Amino acid sequence: MLITIDIGNTNTELGFFKGKRLISTREISTIKNINEKKLLHNLKRTGFPSKDISGVIISSVVPEIEKVFKRVIKKVYKVDPIFVDYRNAGPKIPYSRPWRIGADRLVAVVAAREKFGKPCIVVDFGTATTFDYIDKKGFYRAGPIVPGMALLGKGLSDSASRLPDFKIKRSRRIFPRSTVESMQAGIYEGYIGLTTHILKRMCGFLKRRPRIIATGGNSKIICKDIPMIDKCEPSLIMEGLRIIFMEQILLRERGR
Repeated sequence: MLITIDIGNTNTELGFFKGKRLISTREISTIKNINEKKLLHNLKRTGFPSKDISGVIISSVVPEIEKVFKRVIKKVYKVDPIFVDYRNAGPKIPYSRPWRIGADRLVAVVAAREKFGKPCIVVDFGTATTFDYIDKKGFYRAGPIVPGMALLGKGLSDSASRLPDFKIKRSRRIFPRSTVESMQAGIYEGYIGLTTHILKRMCGFLKRRPRIIATGGNSKIICKDIPMIDKCEPSLIMEGLRIIFMEQILLRERGR
């Protein structure tokens, strides 16, 4: 079994693969000052397996807890996890500072390239929403980054004393019947406009309309109302991690 781990700013997602098949996914909160004992406890609560593991691969945008994850994985499985970065992800990156690109963004375009072909655009609806493009020659271009839906909602609640906390959800009406519904409608409908506008600008610049793939925690909520999105793939990063792991294993075998 292969374990794939995506450490995000808000949540950490774990995927469990048998061969090419994603058996299940689990999620834990990302705690930036977590210790080994607490991390191991949290992982075990997800049903984290303790045997028959062929490898572990990790993408992370939270550098301060990577060493804790590495120590826990090594202690439990006696293997060093592979950490994805710009050097081993795969796409060609024509940037002067490629190490600043989030590993999750590179992993997502690897999976989209493999599943849907090149060129394509990936929209990841996470803590932040990112827009990324991989062209027909395999070159990666990072697009805009904007605050995610939940982050916008939290900013709205935190900045206005009379506005309550609320859950992000699909708005049912454009003339809501409560303050919470008004906030939900504003974030949701506004986000449809924001996403559509950015995608149109990207396609206009490219002078073509590549396939557009959505992923991330909020993709399941909003995808159905954005006609430009061709496919919603919530587990795209898990798939990308599996693909990169297999590529790294092949490279190691060829180097022997």
